Amino acid sequence: MLSRNQRAFALIALAVLGGFGLGCSEQSDQLPVVPVKGVLVYKGQPLENALLTFHPVDRTDPRRMTARATTTAEGKFELSTHNANDGAAEGEYSVTVECYKLVGSKGSWEPGPNILPPKYSSPQSSDIKVSVSKDDATEKRIEIK
Repeated sequence: MLSRNQRAFALIALAVLGGFGLGCSEQSDQLPVVPVKGVLVYKGQPLENALLTFHPVDRTDPRRMTARATTTAEGKFELSTHNANDGAAEGEYSVTVECYKLVGSKGSWEPGPNILPPKYSSPQSSDIKVSVSKDDATEKRIEIK
């Protein structure tokens, strides 16, 4: 027989775990996504720790969401929309890229200035356009000069 405290703990644990299950379930009103992988190159070299954001060009459907990724040391990325590395919905995207190198001293670090040209930090000024299609399984290559 469980004590009163054990029963209360068990009920709380079930409620929390049930809530996680609901929060992580796939919503039927979400647009399907396709896996998107790629590599980011800046001045001919892979760029590490850059944040890529794919902004949908067509904003008429509120279910069309941005997708994001952070690059590895090799400049590789995998887009995430609803879950980690799930991809992006099919369509055209304007891509923004930002990369903040850490600066600091005496063990205190903070993001420094964006090392990329400012035009790449806004979907209105970025000239990086990418198309996502379930029929296109190629790795995306994004080059910034």
